[in-house]
Order: sequence, then structure tokens, then C-alpha cells
Amino acid sequence: MDNYNVNNKLFSFSGVINRRNYIVNILLIETIIQSLFATPLLIMAFKMQSLSGAILGGGSMPKWWNLTLCFLSVATNIMYMPSITRRIRDISGFSGKDNVKTYSVIVFLLLILGIPSVVSQDFLFTFFKLAGFTTIIYLACIKGSITGNEPKSEVAKFNWGAFVGTWIWGIFNKSYFTLLALPLSFTFGALPFSIVCGLKGNEWAFEKSSDKNVELFHSRQKIQTAIFTIIMPILFFFMFIFASVSLYRFANNYAKEHPAFIEQSIEYYVNTESKAALSRFDKIELTEDEYKFYINPKKWSGTTKRQKISDMDMAANYVILEKLDKNNMIKSFASLSSGKILCKIKIYSTFNNELLGEYVLSEEELTKLLNDSKSNPELRTELLSKIKNGYSFNEHPSLP
Repeated sequence: MDNYNVNNKLFSFSGVINRRNYIVNILLIETIIQSLFATPLLIMAFKMQSLSGAILGGGSMPKWWNLTLCFLSVATNIMYMPSITRRIRDISGFSGKDNVKTYSVIVFLLLILGIPSVVSQDFLFTFFKLAGFTTIIYLACIKGSITGNEPKSEVAKFNWGAFVGTWIWGIFNKSYFTLLALPLSFTFGALPFSIVCGLKGNEWAFEKSSDKNVELFHSRQKIQTAIFTIIMPILFFFMFIFASVSLYRFANNYAKEHPAFIEQSIEYYVNTESKAALSRFDKIELTEDEYKFYINPKKWSGTTKRQKISDMDMAANYVILEKLDKNNMIKSFASLSSGKILCKIKIYSTFNNELLGEYVLSEEELTKLLNDSKSNPELRTELLSKIKNGYSFNEHPSLP
């Protein structure tokens, strides 16, 4: 067995790494990917109506989007490999480097083979993806042959105060690396970074502490954990209320000062849902008596009732955009409440033209229920439930 040095760096192939720091490195890589790439991509998706339409409609994404996801998967796996190699070396403890290389190559192949699963529903690719993910978790669970023989650290324990308090806890404990949680709070990297703070918090704080009494240090951290566990949820609750009220007032005032704002918002929503319908349905036929939408019965049978209702909503918004007055979007959107659109929508199977979905309440019944729910708040829940139950779906269509 070689005397390998412990190496906790994020990107280095030399030495070994223990389980805790291996997990930290994996989480840091996820923080990088989620904050710098995944979050901007999601924002882009919902700003571009063609992308958001495809996402909401379950349609096919453009090639450049799929290539970007594959590139990110490759980049993530490459960043994983330094820590994975050191972890394998620690677990095997072999002096023969060929063994470490062999195991590392196998893991790398598992990760690479699973990349197409991000854009494909193919079972084989999904299997490799799960196998690669399972291997990463497995490496975090196995005790190292090298680092496992080291004395157990009395300091390195999960710090719930650092996990919950992140940057506020960091200021109190002179651990300023936690200030990264501030910009990360607006991204998907917030959660993995919070876990990193919990895993490394004690080590950071103890290093900055002037008193090296371990028992006293843990006693102080327990007090901080109790304080942050109580204060932070309350603080976040009031921040959420404040942000919600402020946003509502801002939107309300903005709408009054800019009358076109509401119509633009409705137009954006209708456009997005309309494009989602184009991605979701295989064929659309709009006649005076009926609005026909055709879908693959396999796709239909594999969805929940909520998704089926969403399909009807997509169809309705498509009709608004195609059949009604585009110059008065508010009036057109309001026509949904009258039932004139919903009651004409029929969803059929592309396999055999079998009826899959419709709204069975008449236009008069739907309008009456909507008016009653507005005038009688006490019965609103019951009336809205009746409106929701007006959808009729074929849950077991004939399949090709």
C-alpha cells in the first residue's frame, strides 16, 4: 500500500480523498453547474415562447437545446472524475495504479453512456444513467482503505446552523466563503451549497476560532443551531410575505400606469400555451361547430387527469389565438369563462379517431356555475368542484 497524501482539492488526480470531502466536491460541482448553467437555461426556456411551449406541451426540444444538455452532462462528468479517481484509490488501497485506472475508466464509461438519457427516453441509456449515479453514491458510502485508518475527526460533524443560516451563520463564525450563498439564493445552486455549508461548517468555524477547546466549540455551535433553526424559518416567512406583497403592489401599480400590461401578459400566456398545443397535439382541425385536437393515445393514456385538463387548456388558448379577436386579447381570453370555447373542444385519438376528452357541461350550465361562484363565496369551493368535474376523459383508449 502506497503512502498517498490526502488531497481535498476540487480538481486534482493525485492523492486520496475521504468520504466527506468527496461528497463536498460532488456538491460543489453541482453548485457550479446548477448556478452557472442550469438556472440561465431555465430562464431562457421560459423567456423564449417556442421553448416554453415545447416544455409545457411535452413536445420535442430544438437540437441546440439537446446538444447543450449533453455538453453540460459531459462537462459535469469530467469535473467529477478527479474526485472519483482519488476516491477509488482510497477505497482500493492498491499499490498497483493499473487497478485504479481500470476502475476509473469503468466509472467514466458508465457516466458517458448515460449522457443521452438527458434527451432520450430510451431504457438502455436511462439504465446507464442510473448505474453511473448509483456508482457515485456507492463511492460515498464505502469506507476508504487509506483514510479509513485515520483517527476520526472530533470537529468534522454536520452543522445544522451552517446549513440553515448559511451566510448569516458564516458572518458570525468568520467563515466568509458562505457569503456565496447570497448570489446563489437566486439559482438552483442554493441547495447543494447549503449542504456544503452544513458538511464543512464546523471545520471552517473551528479553524477561525481562537479557542481550540472542542467540547466548548460544539456547545456553542449547538446553541447557534437552535437559534438559526428557529429564527431562519420565521425570517424567511416574513421575507416571503414582504416580497409577495411588494410584488403584488408593484404589479398592480404598474398595470394601472401601463394599461397594456395586462393584455401583454395575457398575450404572452396565450402564445406560450398555443405553441405548447402545437407541440403536444399531432393534428388540429378548427371548424365552426367543433374544435378537434388529435393526440397519440399512448401519450394520452400515460398522463394524469391534471395533465389532461392542461391539454384542454392548451387547446383553448390555441383557439383563442386562431379564431378570436387578436386585437382585443382580454375580451378573447374572457370568452373562456362563457364556455363558448371549452364546450366545443374535442380531443381525438390519432390511431382510430376515438374520442378521448371533452367538456360535458353545456355552455349555459358552465356560465351559471361561474356566475354563482362569484356571487356566493360560501359555495365557491363546491361550485368550482362541479366545474372541474365537467371534464370527461377516456382513461383507457385503444392503443396501436
